[in-house]
Amino acid sequence: MKTKRHFKNTQRAFTIIEIIVVVMVFSIIIGITGLYSQTSQLRHDVSSQTQMLASSLRLAQSNAGSGKNNEGSGIHFETNAYTLFKGNNFVDGNAENFKIELPSTMRINNVALNGGGNDLIFLPPNGETATFGTLDISSTKIEKTLTITIYPIGNVSYK
Repeated sequence: MKTKRHFKNTQRAFTIIEIIVVVMVFSIIIGITGLYSQTSQLRHDVSSQTQMLASSLRLAQSNAGSGKNNEGSGIHFETNAYTLFKGNNFVDGNAENFKIELPSTMRINNVALNGGGNDLIFLPPNGETATFGTLDISSTKIEKTLTITIYPIGNVSYK
């Protein structure tokens, strides 16, 4: 005698709740990754802009120290930019000035130079400065600030 086997006709599928939960988990992971990536990029921007400004300061110091044209060389600081200039005084609009704009998320703050003002001037023949001091580069989006220190003998450091 033969017996008939009955198979249940079952379909396996995901429920709508399971699909929603998986989509939510992936959305949270992607959101956190995007936020971390953006913050990491802003931190890198602060570091790279600080390195660029420190390099510009070293260039100005080197130009003055070379005795080229027996004139000074300096940098004028603004909140969102800095300008490299030749001579012992900053002249706005001079054709030889070279202005560098910071990204919109960056600021130059707390400029504290000896004698006050916003001009750092290196003098020949050794590239020394009487306007030594410190300044900060910071991000407007995250809490990251780096301080640049300029010493009287013309050395530049940052941290």
